[in-house]
Amino acid sequence: MRLRRLDLIRYGKFTDRTIDFGPKPESGPDLHIVFGLNEAGKSTALAGYLDLLFGIEERSRYNFLHEYSAMRIGGVLELGGAEHTLTRTKQRTNSLLNANGQPVSEMAISAHLAGLSRDAYETMFSLDDETLEAGGKSILESHGDLGKLLFTASAGLGHASDTLSVLEAEADRLYRKQAHGTELALLKKRLAELKAGKTRSTPWRRLMRALKPSVSTRRKNTTAASPNGRCCRPGSTPSRSIFARSRSLPISGASKANWPSCPRSLHRHGPGPAVLPT
Repeated sequence: MRLRRLDLIRYGKFTDRTIDFGPKPESGPDLHIVFGLNEAGKSTALAGYLDLLFGIEERSRYNFLHEYSAMRIGGVLELGGAEHTLTRTKQRTNSLLNANGQPVSEMAISAHLAGLSRDAYETMFSLDDETLEAGGKSILESHGDLGKLLFTASAGLGHASDTLSVLEAEADRLYRKQAHGTELALLKKRLAELKAGKTRSTPWRRLMRALKPSVSTRRKNTTAASPNGRCCRPGSTPSRSIFARSRSLPISGASKANWPSCPRSLHRHGPGPAVLPT
C-alpha cells in the first residue's frame, strides 16, 4: 500500500488542501519528507492520513474549524498495484466512500493492512518526534497489539525483549524500593547485625555488665558513719582527728560489735585498732 495523494478537504485548520506525493518512481528510493514550522500542520496531516485508513476518531480534536458533521478527508491509495480514490467522513457507519461518493466496505483498506490496528500501525509506520520516544519504548517493552512478533519483524531483534525481561528480573532480585527480601536489603540487614554484635561483645561492655550489679550493691552498703556522726564514703580519706581520737577510745568486745563498719580504706591511712574491722 502506498499513499499517492492526501486531500485535507475539511480537516483541522485546512480546507481544500492537497499534499501530492506523485507516482511511485521506477527506480531509487520512494522517500518523501514533509517539513514546516511549528503549528504548520504536519501533525494534522499525519492524523488525517491515519483517519483516512481507520476512520475519524470518536472524539477527534481536529474539529476546531469544521464541525464533526462537516469533517472530510480523502486521498488516493495505491492498493495491489491499482489506484483507489477514497473519502472518509465523520460518522459511525458507511464513513468510507469511493470516488462516486458511494459507501464501500472497510475491507477495501483493511485487507492491505495485514491485520494491524490503528495503534500498531501508528507505532510502526507513523513515527514523529513524540511517538519515536513513546512508541519506541512500547515496541521494546512489547506492549499493546505489537507483541514480540511485531517487534521481531520491525527491528530484527526478537530476543531483545526476553533479554530485557531477564535483566529486569535480575535487577529486582538485587534491589527494589521498599522491599525487604532483595539481596541488597538482606546484606544491609546482616551488616547492621554484625555492627550491633561487635558493639555488644567488646570485653569492656562484658566487664561492665558483669560488674554493674556488684558495684551498685557496694555503693549502698559501704557508707559508714564516723564517731562524730559524719559519713565515710568509698574512696574518701578520714581526717587525722578520727585516728587521733580512736587511739584513746576504750574498745571492748561488745562495743566493737556495735561499731559501724568502715571501708577497707580506713586502715591504710592510719593505724588504730579501734577502727580496724574485726
